[in-house]
Amino acid sequence: MGAIGLKFTLFNIPILPAILGIGIDNGIYLSDRLRRAKQFSNNLAEDLRETGAAIFAATLTTVAGFAAFMVADSGGLRSIGALAVWGILSAAIAAIAVLPSAYSLLTKAHKVEYKA
Repeated sequence: MGAIGLKFTLFNIPILPAILGIGIDNGIYLSDRLRRAKQFSNNLAEDLRETGAAIFAATLTTVAGFAAFMVADSGGLRSIGALAVWGILSAAIAAIAVLPSAYSLLTKAHKVEYKA
């Protein structure tokens, strides 16, 4: 937030639970897909492409809605929009970039443990 010059205010703090909830949803959707994919396919790239595209599309529509706040006359609404856009995009990027990598590393480590 410091990089974009955004500070916490009484207006934008209530958006933090929404950002957290959206980020958790993204992680749940992706982890469920990865968990179910073990039964049907073993192609992490395909699973990430399909579910990641859905997460990205849902994120873009949500971000577009909150971005509309950024043109409001009220400084409070502008800060809500800026924080929501920044937070929701960050949560989606984290889910799409970090979760599959961690899943891949953990499953490989798990397989190595049983082989030894």
